[in-house]
Amino acid sequence: KVVLVLDGYDEVKPEYVSGFISVLNDIGKRFADMTIIISSRSNFFACHPLPYELFRLADITEQERIAYVEERDINPVSFFNQVRERRLEDICRNVFYFVELVRLWQIHNSLPDEADIMEAIVESRIRSDWEKYELSIPELSEHTALLRRLFERIAFIMQCTHRQQLTAIEMLKICTHDECEQLRLHGLWEDDASGNWAFAHNNFREYFTACWLKRQPWEQIVSYISWSPEKLKVKPSWMTVLAYMAKMKDSRDLQDWIALNDPAIITLFERERFSEEERFTIFK
Repeated sequence: KVVLVLDGYDEVKPEYVSGFISVLNDIGKRFADMTIIISSRSNFFACHPLPYELFRLADITEQERIAYVEERDINPVSFFNQVRERRLEDICRNVFYFVELVRLWQIHNSLPDEADIMEAIVESRIRSDWEKYELSIPELSEHTALLRRLFERIAFIMQCTHRQQLTAIEMLKICTHDECEQLRLHGLWEDDASGNWAFAHNNFREYFTACWLKRQPWEQIVSYISWSPEKLKVKPSWMTVLAYMAKMKDSRDLQDWIALNDPAIITLFERERFSEEERFTIFK
């Protein structure tokens, strides 16, 4: 029995999706007994569905979350009481965020508000690197602003070019040699056995892209996230970036633009991105 596993359907460039589906259908016809498993983020799949049976990864259960917390000598009552106080129940069902929230609790004995979670995660990761190299590179903490701008620049380029990794040669086209060496010291940025570089998790790439994007003029933001002036619909690959940016911007121009031009995607955002009242008002 042959099982073909294809990971990262959501990483296929939109212009290649139809060709990918055509090849996939051809493989399915030629090898009818083959089982094909394709992974994808749900928001991309919703915009580019495939003719296959859909399964969703189950959330981690409450018992599993409690066990994970107890294994780290954390009082589950105190931890989950604050989860409820901060209204983090939904986000705790996501393994990435849950693990990071537990780590933040171990450091601060408290949890951030939902809107501040990614910033708190990034800050704690960078601070951890400071402490790691405090003796050998004491000046590291002085370069935080530069480091963040580097991450933002790299993330934006990767986002625009639909890249999950960059080669060492490509990195030198973006950063100086000294800047590349600086990035090597930080756990947010990792290399593999082939010498390719990537963010430790896609969420970091998308978060730093949002940090860069929020400083741009509104017209420029729209040009990046939508297909064209004639088709003001959000590109699926920018959904998570926009979700992060919606929490960063003081104004409501992004949410208002989405509600006016592409309201259907509101259902693809986590519930904390658009309130129940906003959803009801838009769809009533």
